[in-house]
Amino acid sequence: MSHPNGLESIRGEKMAKKLQNVLKDRKLLVFDNGGRTADRYTVIIKNQLYLMSSDANMPNGVNIYSGNVSWRDWDAMAEGTFGKEISFEELPEGTKIAIRERLTEERLK
Repeated sequence: MSHPNGLESIRGEKMAKKLQNVLKDRKLLVFDNGGRTADRYTVIIKNQLYLMSSDANMPNGVNIYSGNVSWRDWDAMAEGTFGKEISFEELPEGTKIAIRERLTEERLK
C-alpha cells in the first residue's frame, strides 16, 4: 500500500491490521511513555486518539483530542513511540477520571 508521503510501511500495515482487530474487541488502549513528555499517556478510545497527563482531569492537566487514529499512529505504536501498553488500572486517578468522562461523551453521541 502506498502512503501519502510515498513511503511503504509494511510493518505499520501489519500492526494496523493487528491493532484494528484488537480495537474491535476492546474500546480502550492506553500507552505510557514513562514521563518523557507532559502528555505521558496516549489513550485510544474507539479509534480516537487522546493525549493525557497524570492530572488530565484538572484545569492545568493535559487532556487533548488528537484526531482519529491514522496509519502514522499505528507506525508509532509499532515502533514503541507511545511507550508501553498498560492497563486502565495502572493509571493515576486523574487520568482514569478523564478517560471515564471521555467514554461517557462517546456513549452520548
